[in-house]
Amino acid sequence: MPVMCLGFEDRDSRTVNSHDLLGTAILNELHLAKACTRTKISDTLKSKQDLLQNLLRDIYTLYQCTTSKEECVSKCYVVFGRAFCRYITFYTSCCDVRFAGLDTIQKSDFIFQQAQRHFKTHFEVDQEFNNYRDILWAYVEQISALVKQDTN
Repeated sequence: MPVMCLGFEDRDSRTVNSHDLLGTAILNELHLAKACTRTKISDTLKSKQDLLQNLLRDIYTLYQCTTSKEECVSKCYVVFGRAFCRYITFYTSCCDVRFAGLDTIQKSDFIFQQAQRHFKTHFEVDQEFNNYRDILWAYVEQISALVKQDTN
């Protein structure tokens, strides 16, 4: 997802990938992991799994109940953002993460290209997308298929 931030030198607005932000947070946690107990690590892992399972169910529910593809993608974008904010709090005490608007990401943007590569790699498909909404819709469809498969 496109996370809004400021540039270091010029303080102009920038957009970075949420995966990069999360990766940095995880690396920081690894450096601090020596101070954690096994119980704390186990409890945190369970909480992370619960959050992700709830995210998948929420996406599936929206997929089933929303009347149009456009409405579903818009609502799922908000759900993904909220889940990311809750997830990042496992690594930091603050979650003041703001996402760029869904329609601000252009096909030429680095975030679009990363999202497309991630989707292709994760789901092992060779699909080209025309816009960021199409990528999110593909994620929603794949997630929904997985949840449906698990519930049957």
